[in-house]
Amino acid sequence: MLLAPIDGRVTMSHDELIDTIRQIKPTVIVPMHWFYGGDIELFLSRMQDDYPVKRSPEPWVVLSARNLPKQPEILLLPGNAF
Repeated sequence: MLLAPIDGRVTMSHDELIDTIRQIKPTVIVPMHWFYGGDIELFLSRMQDDYPVKRSPEPWVVLSARNLPKQPEILLLPGNAF
C-alpha cells in the first residue's frame, strides 16, 4: 500500500509521483493531501490507464495481506473536512 501525496506542489510534482508509483508498483494507492477537487481529479485522470479507482463510502480502511485486491487499484477515501 502506498499513501500518495497528490497535491502536486509541496511534496513532489505529479510527474515525480507518477514515476515513483510506476517504479514501486503498489497494490493499493491511497491518495492523500488533496485540498480541493482539482488536485484529485487531475491525479486520477493521469492514472486512469494504470489503475482503476475504487471509491470507498467510508473514510477509513482496514487492509491485510488476505484482503488486498487481486489487481492494483487506487482507493479513494471520502474526506477533506475543510
